[in-house]
Amino acid sequence: MQYHALRKAASSNLTLYAAIALLITSLLSLIAAWRMIGAEIWLYFYSESLTGSVTQSDVTVRTVFLMIPLCIVAALPVISMFIIYINARSGASMNRISYTILHGMMVVLLVICIVLLPICLSILNKTLDYISICLSIWVPVTLLIAFSAASVLRTTREVVINGYSYRNFTNLLPIMLILALCLKAANTVALLLANWIPPLALSLQNYHITGGFLYACIVAASITGLVTTLLFLLLSFRGKKAVTRHSHSHADS
Repeated sequence: MQYHALRKAASSNLTLYAAIALLITSLLSLIAAWRMIGAEIWLYFYSESLTGSVTQSDVTVRTVFLMIPLCIVAALPVISMFIIYINARSGASMNRISYTILHGMMVVLLVICIVLLPICLSILNKTLDYISICLSIWVPVTLLIAFSAASVLRTTREVVINGYSYRNFTNLLPIMLILALCLKAANTVALLLANWIPPLALSLQNYHITGGFLYACIVAASITGLVTTLLFLLLSFRGKKAVTRHSHSHADS
């Protein structure tokens, strides 16, 4: 049955490793975001000549306020992944809540990307620079990942609820994860080159990072992000193999 195949995949070490890698990547990204947001807030006060009336605690409070929604968004998929693993390992019936949360997040991300896509293309048409090029690449890639992931999560949720699903496991998700893996690898290489090889610092100035701690966090987050994407790619292959094989058996019976 698809249900037992999904439980086996969800309770595997691969799912646990993917959840741990996602947790580490999220923590490193949040630490880097904390430093960058704090620096931007201080720079704003400095540019407005308000540094004399603003203390470090004021900057910290404002940074915390801005970090709260980022922490919530980052925590939801991590918690959902661990719940899926723990629930699948237990003897209890599989719970659909985590799959529903992940599916909802993918739908929201899909809507955001649909809204951003024409804006990014418009910016690219007017200004051909690093930021516009990156946005014009990553937004459609993220859109397709969100679309395919939402479809896959809908299928798995149906399996959890009904024990089976006649929906196909789309091939688009692993394809887009492979593309995302290549883009992240190129981004990591550019990040390392821009900060270790001075002649390339000018041509890759958008990748140059001032501050050793921030640089270490971003590099670590980039590397763990690669590992996370690879693990989710392997997980998508495993899920597709299990659900497809058992769906054919169910249809034949």
